[in-house]
Amino acid sequence: AMAESVPPSIALILLGSATAISTGALFIGGVLPAATIGVLLMITVRIRASFADWKLTPRAPRSEIVRTGRRAILPLMIPVILIGGIVGGVGTPTEVSTFAVLYSLVLGLVYRKINLRNLWSSLTSASSLNGMIFYTVSAATIFSWALTLEGVTTAIATTIAGFGRTAFLPAVIVITIIMGTMLESFVTIVILAPLLYPVALQLGIDPLQYGIIMTEAFGIGIILPPIGIALYVACAISGAQIERASKPLLWYLPVLLAGLLLVTFVPAITTVLPNWLNFKY
Repeated sequence: AMAESVPPSIALILLGSATAISTGALFIGGVLPAATIGVLLMITVRIRASFADWKLTPRAPRSEIVRTGRRAILPLMIPVILIGGIVGGVGTPTEVSTFAVLYSLVLGLVYRKINLRNLWSSLTSASSLNGMIFYTVSAATIFSWALTLEGVTTAIATTIAGFGRTAFLPAVIVITIIMGTMLESFVTIVILAPLLYPVALQLGIDPLQYGIIMTEAFGIGIILPPIGIALYVACAISGAQIERASKPLLWYLPVLLAGLLLVTFVPAITTVLPNWLNFKY
């Protein structure tokens, strides 16, 4: 769940495009909420390890850490370029991403990891993935337009607005988790984010708070057993059974929900860094 708000999250970029919220502000605003949930998960793992008597893995020697760290410096500059370029306003997400791709290609040549065969394979794979995303977003946009024509979106927005300011974000959490179990996050963002955004502004909800809460809720929905899409994909890739993979999640889902509610009712967790850095959103 916390990965959805960790920059450079695709979900945050898409949400920024769908709602006109600053992508850079979303990146900065998502750091502390993700860290909050991450700390809660670490505490949970520590408690489980104490009761289950888990064995510790051996710590890597310092020399190996230094050697591996040196080799990773140049590749680790890729997220720095992405986050720094977008947050710093150097360019649009598309422009910064293009530069990051070119940088990656240069690194591949420097490390001699790229030849004509795997370069072509990478290009075709990226094209297929982009085509799938464009098709998904286009279909979701048409579906959202159809819902608007039928008055469904207005009815949903009016109903949720009736909950009032206090219950609005919890209602958003419930709806996005339910939709996240059945739909891909791209589809859910395109349909739901612009629909409820005006309601959030009308109720005086901070735009960043609204965006981060929604993306975190997506992350919970896609792993929610027994029908979470990401859970099915992970089990299909690893060959694990849904039933066996779902049991350990029962330890962590309450922690994820508790962390999300903490971020919901303490808006400063989301807004303190963007406000401190004078981001306008």
